[in-house]
Amino acid sequence: MPPKKKAASAKNGSRTTKTTGTKSAEKRRKTTTTSGGGKETVQVAPAAPPRLTGPLPTLILDTGGWNIKHAVIRPDAACNNEEVDILRPVYSPNLAAKPKHQLTTLLSSQINSIQNKSQLSLMRPMERGYVTDLGTQFQIWDFILKIEKLQARHLFSKGGVKGLMPSAAPLGSKAARLGRTNASSVQDQMEADGDVMIYTHTAAVFCLVQPFTPRCILEREDEVWFRDFGFGRVGRRLGACCSAYKYIKDGKSNNACSKGSQDRLKKGIFDDETGCCCVIDCGFSMTSIVPTVNACAMKKGIKRIPVGGKLMTNLLKQTISYRKFNMMDEFYIINEAKESLCFVSMDFIKEMKNARSIPEGRRWFDREFVLPDFVETFQGSVRLPPYLKQLQDEQKIHTHPVPHEHDRKGNKSKQQDSMETKQPKHQQDKDESLLEKEQGQENVDNDESSDDETQEQARKRILEQKEVERQRRLQEDMERQVLGLSVERFAIPEVLFRPSDIGMTQLGIADAIVQSIESCDPIYRPALYQNIVLTGGTAQIPNLKERLEVELRSIAPSNVKIRVYLPNDPETYPWDGARQLVKDNEFNGNIYLERADWELRQSKGDTTGEIWNSTLNSDLPDDLTVI
Repeated sequence: MPPKKKAASAKNGSRTTKTTGTKSAEKRRKTTTTSGGGKETVQVAPAAPPRLTGPLPTLILDTGGWNIKHAVIRPDAACNNEEVDILRPVYSPNLAAKPKHQLTTLLSSQINSIQNKSQLSLMRPMERGYVTDLGTQFQIWDFILKIEKLQARHLFSKGGVKGLMPSAAPLGSKAARLGRTNASSVQDQMEADGDVMIYTHTAAVFCLVQPFTPRCILEREDEVWFRDFGFGRVGRRLGACCSAYKYIKDGKSNNACSKGSQDRLKKGIFDDETGCCCVIDCGFSMTSIVPTVNACAMKKGIKRIPVGGKLMTNLLKQTISYRKFNMMDEFYIINEAKESLCFVSMDFIKEMKNARSIPEGRRWFDREFVLPDFVETFQGSVRLPPYLKQLQDEQKIHTHPVPHEHDRKGNKSKQQDSMETKQPKHQQDKDESLLEKEQGQENVDNDESSDDETQEQARKRILEQKEVERQRRLQEDMERQVLGLSVERFAIPEVLFRPSDIGMTQLGIADAIVQSIESCDPIYRPALYQNIVLTGGTAQIPNLKERLEVELRSIAPSNVKIRVYLPNDPETYPWDGARQLVKDNEFNGNIYLERADWELRQSKGDTTGEIWNSTLNSDLPDDLTVI
């Protein structure tokens, strides 16, 4: 009998050792029998949760102040586990809104259903590039998971961010409509509808972050991704590091494809084999300057300027409200006007002096922004002031003279031929069909009248009707409300270079770049000046790249070469770099933190900074970082 009891106790002990659970902070106990017949209690360290192996579907998430770029990269099992490449992400506004006098809350892209967005009370969860309202940000991320068909289970009673969501319903859109909580029934319904369900505990999320994000914010986000959403892996990387990684990869590929240096320069990007790159992220909330080497950020060279697209829109809104009429509640309309009309002046002082000597409405940069009436039009448009419009029409008349009388009677002039060739084909077909319809109607109603009106007369009558309709629409456009923008078009973006004009004690973007590069080691400085990359939505302002090159050339050392690279789509450039990084690491590698490791480190009492530094920065020098 005693041997059986020992065997049973040993069996129970081994079962206790293999058991895993969510109580990571508690230590389990194991009872053993000593050789003297007594019992001894031994504390056993908690066993690590099971690890995920193989490639996982990865949600790449670039959370910005204006919108969120996201897409799921899925390994296709039907193609021998090869990646299904996603070239462009999905844009979702990063905000929540409430219509006036209603209790409904609209999340992200749901606000697109509202035409007049001035009726909404907006709530933005990010300020200065950091999440300041995690409750609202949690709901927006929840909405994005529904868009990407990711199924998660909220566990508010087991840690994480408690009480942020009013209900613990599953995230799947089908499940939310059906009101089901059974995962199998939800999966059956989604499979019947042709949707592919992905559970978050078998997926990974890769987040792009800003430099020097406070560790308290990262800690709360870790609890959201691991505990509330239940992802199996979480990856983090600086957006500037992802941009530098793509810049280096594209340079190497261009070097391999191009034969000469001139061909590489025409493509706009080349690899000088230094691995250095200075990334300028001009975003919605702020502008960050991050010098990198081998896609790793240099800590002592990182700079931040609190000037971004939001500040410029607010400044333009205040200027128009002071000079024209009140537009303080029309953020979306003013932002649309800024994106359509604002540009960077190559010589700000000269343009301002010329503006003083020329009346408003006659300057070459004067424009009118036609406001939407939210009845027939829901977006603004740009047009010339009356004086400039008249000059443009006169130039057209002088460059295209009226044909002679013999050209009208006989063959058509070359000018008429060219105008007809420039007319769209579908418009010509429309005119011919309308002419045939008119002729057929005339033939049915009255045969005698059809004999009196020739085909040329019918064509002229139709053209006259079209001209009357055009004049009527032109008159309606002239009667609509307009915003006249003059020096504001280039004075607003000038705050990027001269923040002191609005009372900010900050360096301009050119001075901050030079200060950032000069604070790095001397061996990296020439390569950093030669590889400056502009990213972010604000970098799309016209002439920003050219003006930045001129400003840098005037204050940078004379023995270095200045080169600024602007991608074709600077807004998605960091996301494209993250996609390339995930692809090259084959959904594994040291860019992720496993949930099992996170729970184990949490049970040991390690801080969030220690966990991520040991995961991502363990092989890097102290002056480099990727997070």
